[in-house]
Amino acid sequence: MRPRISDEHYAESFDMDWDNKDNDLVKKASKCEDAAEAVQKAGDEQEKRIDEQTKTNRKQRHEIEAKIPAEKRLREKALRNGSIFQIAMDGLCIIDVHGKILKANRASSEMLGYSIAEIVGMSIRDFETVETPAEIQRHIQKVMDTGSDRFEMKHRRKDGEIVDLEMSVNFFIGEDASFFSCFFHDITARKQAERLLRKGEGDLKIRTKELEEVNSALRVLLKARDEDKRTLEEKVLLNVKQLVAPYVEKLKASNLRPEQRTCLSLLESNLNNIVSPFVHELSSKYVGLTPKEITIAHLVREGKTTKEMAELLNLSVRTIEFHRRNIRTKLGIQNGKTSLMSYLLSMEDH
Repeated sequence: MRPRISDEHYAESFDMDWDNKDNDLVKKASKCEDAAEAVQKAGDEQEKRIDEQTKTNRKQRHEIEAKIPAEKRLREKALRNGSIFQIAMDGLCIIDVHGKILKANRASSEMLGYSIAEIVGMSIRDFETVETPAEIQRHIQKVMDTGSDRFEMKHRRKDGEIVDLEMSVNFFIGEDASFFSCFFHDITARKQAERLLRKGEGDLKIRTKELEEVNSALRVLLKARDEDKRTLEEKVLLNVKQLVAPYVEKLKASNLRPEQRTCLSLLESNLNNIVSPFVHELSSKYVGLTPKEITIAHLVREGKTTKEMAELLNLSVRTIEFHRRNIRTKLGIQNGKTSLMSYLLSMEDH
């Protein structure tokens, strides 16, 4: 037989079992609460990551949407630049730092006589006719140091013709590579005109020098002529004084009839006129005077009256007055207030 358990012992045993069960339940509940908290935390973190990813996706989407028109604009700009590059009236080449041509437009093709495909890949050394390769390299380095330059060069076309070009070069430093942009236009016609102008100026200087030499020779000849003229005048004057004047004086001392003495006086007056500087001055300044008017002007200057001149020249008083009026008119002194004798004397002083 099993021993009998007392009620007190059973109750005590029952209480201990429930205590143990309660402890287990508490532990299990605590574990459930920890698990629920962990799940909640994981859920919060996952939700946070989702929010962050959503924001990132939204930002990327906005960036992509913003890039689409920008890329479109860049493509359109590239197309426009490409069109401008090709339709530019000046030649345009893109050249690398070694002088190799990377790109060329139609104008450069027309100026150099090569197709665009032929130009691309060629070196500027293939066209240059003046600078040596070493000089070209120094020129390239100079543009790289200064950033830009303007200069003139002579290039050889495909057909062998030499053309003068005016260059404008700029150096650019890019992210991937550095390069030169080279604009140029044909100035061959202008250079030819300048050469013709310089030749014309040279010819003009030669002609001017020749004319100066001719003028110098003419001055020498004129000086010699003036000297010959003075010599001749001196000889005539000397001959008149030595060979004619003595005989005139002898005739004046002899017994002459009145008409003979008048002729002698007229002869002496004419001889004086021949050697008189006044007659030369009067005839050179007033070529319009007749020989008779020149004779009367000489007598007026000597103070002869109209009556005395009429007797000396065997003319009437009215004829002498007629010639005096003509002399005044030709000398521009029609005004009666101006004395003809005074005017003629003033001419001798000048």
